[in-house]
Amino acid sequence: MRIKSSIFWSRQIIASLSIMGLFSTSCGDRDPEENESDLATVAVKKIDNLDYDEIQLIIDRKVDNSWESTNKSFKVQSEELTASLPIGLYRFELEYIKNQKTSYSSRFCTNQDSSQKQFNLKPGVNEITLIICDRKESPMNSEADLTITPEIVENESNNCPILPTSNPWNTDISELEVHPNSDKFISNIGEQKTLHPDFGSGEYNGAPIGIPYVIVDAAQKKYPVNFTEWPEESDPGPYPIPLNAPIEGTAVGTLPQGGGDHHVIALDKDNCLLYELFRASPTVNGWQAYNGAVFDLRSDATPPRVGNAAEKIGWTSADAAGLPIFPGLIRYEEIEKGEISHAIRFTVSKTQKGFVLPATHWASSSSDPDRPPMGLRLRLKADFDISGFSTTNQIILRALKKYGMILADNGSDWFLSGAPDSRWDNDDLRQLKSIKGSSFEVVNTGEIITAY
Repeated sequence: MRIKSSIFWSRQIIASLSIMGLFSTSCGDRDPEENESDLATVAVKKIDNLDYDEIQLIIDRKVDNSWESTNKSFKVQSEELTASLPIGLYRFELEYIKNQKTSYSSRFCTNQDSSQKQFNLKPGVNEITLIICDRKESPMNSEADLTITPEIVENESNNCPILPTSNPWNTDISELEVHPNSDKFISNIGEQKTLHPDFGSGEYNGAPIGIPYVIVDAAQKKYPVNFTEWPEESDPGPYPIPLNAPIEGTAVGTLPQGGGDHHVIALDKDNCLLYELFRASPTVNGWQAYNGAVFDLRSDATPPRVGNAAEKIGWTSADAAGLPIFPGLIRYEEIEKGEISHAIRFTVSKTQKGFVLPATHWASSSSDPDRPPMGLRLRLKADFDISGFSTTNQIILRALKKYGMILADNGSDWFLSGAPDSRWDNDDLRQLKSIKGSSFEVVNTGEIITAY
């Protein structure tokens, strides 16, 4: 856990907060008090050179466009207390009290940016600042540190389906016939090249390893999105994506730099809608992205996009193939459950001008029939021996035998997609790199569409 240290400017004090919001993919209404995994630990450092009797932290939450008390008003000194803090939009107020009257407060800083600071809690570590002032609106000149960190319990309820069980992402393909061009497809990708888990714990080049996402609820504010490249193939905004949502390939708290896909994903657990952006970056008032897509996670349409799905055959999405990204990610919560019950997203470097449903878009000008089309479904051969692999890797490999993997984008060959998580063992995941392309075969899930 990284705690932000206090920042001092002349005649003002910054109280630093580090907050981790826990989350659930439940679509149903949930009483936050009933979920003991959403506990947060609150600790405030005493200020020895300031005359006060107690410190009080007041937390309100935005619900249906109005502020509601969380009934979390803490009198804290150096002890630790707990509170239920599901993700959402909150307003924080920090007060220092003398003789039962507030002497110093963030509320007093009427000319400061941090008065009654509003902040969206999201999965992962969040950092905000509060400026503390006296009753004359003068910033304090004393040290104050505030940290809010959660109990590290990561769980997901499954009341919100990640697409219906009949959706291609979730169907068992272990008994499907081998595609007649399987050998040539595999040869084109690379028989001797090996599988590569493109996710893990820690950081690579300063950014979390994998494709991150954030879970939001119906109270999340929606922001406009400026689509700069393919607005005609994008589902219009606004999107309920917090402006501090994690961005693929980007260090936490920074803006995207250089190349890369810079995917941003938000799942609305109350409405079961999935929002995904490609090459995204926050702006002052919203988001800018090359394009974006909104998927109804309860829909069995092809594609499961909002609006008229049939009109969107031929459209791209945040993925080149026009597919949703989130349903194909390997998530550590699935390892804890002991099963991955869906196909896994993967990439190759060269594709053809064609796609297989549920993909809806190609991203190539090549007519080479031996190049794989977008949406191609592969599986690990049934006779591949997985007994020598760890429990975690066996869960992944069983999914590759039963549900397979779906070609979703141009990228590095045999790269499997997953979400970053501190619980991944990178050394263990590297054992998957011993598996060659020749251990896979292509299954026949339908015709290759080359015109529409």
